[in-house]
Amino acid sequence: PYFCNAIDLGCGTGLSGLAFVCITERLSGIDISANMIEKAARKKIYDELITGDICQALQSRHWQQYDLFIAVDVLPYIGRLEELFRTVRDKAIDSASFIFTTESCRGSDYLLMKSGRYAHSRSYISKLCRRYDFILSSCEEIRIRKDRGKWIMGDAYVLYK
Repeated sequence: PYFCNAIDLGCGTGLSGLAFVCITERLSGIDISANMIEKAARKKIYDELITGDICQALQSRHWQQYDLFIAVDVLPYIGRLEELFRTVRDKAIDSASFIFTTESCRGSDYLLMKSGRYAHSRSYISKLCRRYDFILSSCEEIRIRKDRGKWIMGDAYVLYK
């Protein structure tokens, strides 16, 4: 394994966890929905599952630090990302990785879309990286999801602390 202690933020049913379980010794998941946590538990890939708000749950686990943070298809449900970035920074060991996806927008830091999800600009993510001491390793445009038969484009990021 490349990572010792990973956490899947907004783990949902565990789909993203499946992609990362083979490269980590220990994988935890957090989701606000008890129903999603139940579905993730059935996959038997998580060492620990936590029901609750991402930032509150991470902050309450004061003894725990992580070397990999995963947030796939989670940030579109959060507008302002300052608290998330601050919390990840505080819970990350040196050289930790933060991997996440966003739906993209231009101009504004973030926008609430007609879909009810948020889109975030690359300039906003860059600003957050500088403010919270992350190094932007890569950002690639990808297809995030299909909505009414059309692909929604977004960005996949890899940051290091």
